Amino acid sequence: RVPKVEQLPSLVKRLDLPSAQEVALIIQHLRHDAALLIRTFAETGLRKSELFSLRWSDIDHERGAIMVRARGDFTPKTEHSQRDVFISRSLLSDLMSLERTSSELVFPGKGGAQRTSVAKSLSSAIRRASLARDGRPMHVTLHMLRKAHASWHAEQGTPPFVLQDRLGHARGSRVTQQVYLHASEA
Repeated sequence: RVPKVEQLPSLVKRLDLPSAQEVALIIQHLRHDAALLIRTFAETGLRKSELFSLRWSDIDHERGAIMVRARGDFTPKTEHSQRDVFISRSLLSDLMSLERTSSELVFPGKGGAQRTSVAKSLSSAIRRASLARDGRPMHVTLHMLRKAHASWHAEQGTPPFVLQDRLGHARGSRVTQQVYLHASEA
């Protein structure tokens, strides 16, 4: 016989997502290539692995989309992660204006290798932009930008199934609602 136990309440850490205006301010304080990388994160909601492994051949110029597909050196997180993420003409134009290197990657790291982080650039830009929460520099991660993207879309009335498709979540998944959507303080 299994004894009855009282469930302990779990404390949910408050997540302060950046607003669109704060992200725009951060972007203003980054070098051009890093600024475009962060802008692409914020405007697409792609996973870090998806954007860091983005190749020029993954951009569909005609349809204005980033194609997330499995290939030899990259496998999306789940079967639902294989998708097309439509982007604005402005973002497409800015991506196409990037100086191409010998690397096939859109956002290569040092020596053309795959980038693994932009945390230092992001935190430096936050300090230069003087963005603070509770008297300390704001803490923003790339995953927080993904959650911010989802929350901004939800606030604008994007239907849940469209948002799930955009994020690479299974339709009907509770993860989108329970983990990715956060109300703004505005």
